[in-house]
Amino acid sequence: FRLKSLISTARKPRQQLWTTSAYDSLIQNKILACLQDLRVIGVAGVNVDTLDPLIQEAVLTYCAMNLGKPGKDEYDRLKSAYDEMKAQMQTSRLYGLAVSHGED
Repeated sequence: FRLKSLISTARKPRQQLWTTSAYDSLIQNKILACLQDLRVIGVAGVNVDTLDPLIQEAVLTYCAMNLGKPGKDEYDRLKSAYDEMKAQMQTSRLYGLAVSHGED
């Protein structure tokens, strides 16, 4: 996905509310915050051009969780799903480690 595509996809669930590109910078900030969150836990290869479906799904889930005002049950469901995706990536050798933990 390129950044514009992620923004467009993240906007779709709220399209009735966000019919213009006025919210694109807010959505972009959430996308970039999610990617940084994944980098912080050590997921390698995280960028806006990734084609990895798990990273894309994590970004979209993060956006759904943090944009607008989802109800508590919906927020909890999305947070649980996002945390599970992060845990899967963090423990998988497929995603490697993007940061050094002082182990040489």
